[in-house]
Amino acid sequence: MEKKTEQQSRKRRNRSHVGIDRLSSLPDRVLRHILSFLPTKSSVRTSILGQRWRHLWAYVPNLDFDNENQETINRVMLLRKVQTLHTFLLYHKINCSPYQLDTWVTFAILRNVQKLHLYFRYQTALPRCLFTCETLVNLTLDSCGVVPSSGAVRLPRLKTLHLSFVQFEADESLPHLISGCPVLEELVMELCNVKRLKLHLAYDISVRFRNLTELKLVADYRFLLKMLENADNLQVLTFSEYSNEIERAAEPPQQVPTCLLSRLKMVEFGCIAGHAYELEVIRYILRYSKVLERVKIVYGLCIGSEEKINMLQEISLFRRGSTTCEVAFVRLSID
Repeated sequence: MEKKTEQQSRKRRNRSHVGIDRLSSLPDRVLRHILSFLPTKSSVRTSILGQRWRHLWAYVPNLDFDNENQETINRVMLLRKVQTLHTFLLYHKINCSPYQLDTWVTFAILRNVQKLHLYFRYQTALPRCLFTCETLVNLTLDSCGVVPSSGAVRLPRLKTLHLSFVQFEADESLPHLISGCPVLEELVMELCNVKRLKLHLAYDISVRFRNLTELKLVADYRFLLKMLENADNLQVLTFSEYSNEIERAAEPPQQVPTCLLSRLKMVEFGCIAGHAYELEVIRYILRYSKVLERVKIVYGLCIGSEEKINMLQEISLFRRGSTTCEVAFVRLSID
């Protein structure tokens, strides 16, 4: 029985050695690519596999730290053998000084990092160099940092920006940040302190802002209704249509948006042309907005006197969900 157990153990060891030998037969570039999918801690551990593996991890283009202590992070950075860095992921729960954070981020930026993901359990100042990194393509800030409202922002290659539990210094912080991202394709914000937002959209996108209270939106009417579904706390809305060259009917939501039932107080529609789809959206908002106080309707210069009277009479007869709502009609003026 003991002899059989010893033979089984020997077979397992042999299979293990065969597995390592098969890996060792691969070119270094392939091994480095394989190691790049591992957390850095696991990648470093492969150095015990043999002489060839001893420094292989140091040439991996990615760094992925999951709650490692500061000494470990600094030592790994010091021992790296390559001067370029593709991905830098840092998940860190323990408080560290702004100087230490600045050192880590600067390390990544000086090595032309393309993907940067920072996660902290505490708020701290973000290094200024982060906002002028010309190689960044993908940036995620999670539970860390305050986005400033001034200073240089130059992120010419940034395509993906994810912000979660991030604080904005002022109302101007978000537009200031976005203005420095000329090729941005994807913006995701989760539980940030954005309360005022202005959007100019030529096409439909998916946006959800739970804390938003004031919105200036240039889009089509279809997107307006979608936006109302995704802004539960919206109180003030200013809307202008992106283009009225083609009439686009807006399907009402299956459920009345939360903001209409309990939040929305003021709405302004800019440059109404009298199209049926415009009036249907106005009808919908007036009918289901329970706390609405004022609606301002600015009608365009293209509307003739008789057409204007008919449109105003029709809107005046729309059913209103709020008994205190006032509707004002204003002719568009060109200064």
